[in-house]
Amino acid sequence: MAGNKQRLRYDPADSTNQKIRLIYSDPEKYDQIPIPAFRTTNRYISETDYVVPPSKAVKKDTLMTEVLDPYDRLDCLLDPTSKLTLQWGDLMATLTGYYYKPVEYYDKGNVPMQVHIDEYVMPVRQVLVSIVPVQGDIEQILIDGMNPGLWYERMNQIPSRTSIYFDEILVEDRDGKIKFLPQQFMFNLL
Repeated sequence: MAGNKQRLRYDPADSTNQKIRLIYSDPEKYDQIPIPAFRTTNRYISETDYVVPPSKAVKKDTLMTEVLDPYDRLDCLLDPTSKLTLQWGDLMATLTGYYYKPVEYYDKGNVPMQVHIDEYVMPVRQVLVSIVPVQGDIEQILIDGMNPGLWYERMNQIPSRTSIYFDEILVEDRDGKIKFLPQQFMFNLL
């Protein structure tokens, strides 16, 4: 999220969004992001849309060479009845979260992340990982889902009794384009 500004995403060719664009026209408070052919279920983005808002993270890091802004991409639109999981080897993150022993989580550093939508698999290109321990500071790390080994050392230091959230997910869709997946996933370490 760019600073603390709220964002409005829209299709510039769609004249039906003129009123909402006028409402959110103050450039000091809002960023308007024109995206041709844009369709979404979440046009307006604010800090309240995050499971773990960026303002709650004490530590922040980026472990990527090329950072992409998820909010200037087309959304990956889903059927609401689809079964969604984020898989990382044999670990599964869901909308409500599974529980794993830390030993099951460690050593996943070289396994690419994938989002499974029913039977279809999409590679994760970029993901914001929020690490929320029962005690201690909340940390957010932007990682490359195709090469999560870049945060291997940190990953093995995450304590038990921690929830791990995956947000701002960019996936490679069937057509080879990188799209924003407006979902959050999580799992918990016992």
